[in-house]
Amino acid sequence: MKKLVLGCVSVAMLASLQPVYAEDVESGGSQVGDKVVATSKGLTLTTSDLNTKIDDIQAQKFHSRDPDLQTLNLLAEEMMLDRILARMAREKGLENDPEVQARIGLAVEHVLANAVINDHISDSDPKTAEILAREIYIANKNRYDIPEAVDVSHVLIKSDGRTREEAKARAEEVLEKVKADPGSFAALAREYSEDRGSAIRGGSLGMTARGKFVKPFEDAAFAMQTSGEISGLVESEFGFHILQFHSRREPRKIDFEDIKDALIVENMGVIKKTQKASFLREVIESNEVAYDVDAMRRLLERREDERKSEE
Repeated sequence: MKKLVLGCVSVAMLASLQPVYAEDVESGGSQVGDKVVATSKGLTLTTSDLNTKIDDIQAQKFHSRDPDLQTLNLLAEEMMLDRILARMAREKGLENDPEVQARIGLAVEHVLANAVINDHISDSDPKTAEILAREIYIANKNRYDIPEAVDVSHVLIKSDGRTREEAKARAEEVLEKVKADPGSFAALAREYSEDRGSAIRGGSLGMTARGKFVKPFEDAAFAMQTSGEISGLVESEFGFHILQFHSRREPRKIDFEDIKDALIVENMGVIKKTQKASFLREVIESNEVAYDVDAMRRLLERREDERKSEE
């Protein structure tokens, strides 16, 4: 038994079941400010068509990122191809095929179902989003802890290629220069430090929390208190360090109210999915859906028999 097999019917295909011709656009059938972006033997694709498709994709994926120009061009190609293929189907009379009609009906139901879901989400009480954002905040409290950190610079004299005594002697020479003129620390770091990544920044390591430095360095850095303070030599596995302390950031927790709006925006996809799931549960519970499992089993058995007969 030969069967007509159709793929998933897209919103673009549904639209293409009612062909859009150039004369319709020219006669004022389009939205105000609408522009034709593609044509093919009388068929057209307009900016409002693309806009609807973008909105549909964003609603399905729960995000608001617009596509780049390359992606939009691919989308336009896909929609025009749908429109051309739909015209070919109409010319063959396939739109009147019972199976095609059934699939179109299912696709229309799917589009309408998504429409009512999106309508429910857009009409939701803003407090709902705030409640869900607070739940996310509570579940991820550690993310909103700002740890203690120190802003320090350093000069490193490596022990690689030297004896420990040679490295220490070299570091002591630089330390004497630093103590003689603490204000020239950045210039001396650029000249003498063998940590070239920080040397180009005058030895600056920026504001850094615990766990980022090797332990001897970290202990020395976090023990310093006064801006401009210079350490003695600090030995680590890398060699000898000379530190200059700049400032300290005390640990604190970001309050929910301070990041509420950002959390709602950042987690809008999660929030909308949660709202959708809650809405669908309410719909199912209130409509008392009953299923005939035996009928489903017989359907599967019939499909298996049909598949075997076609082999």
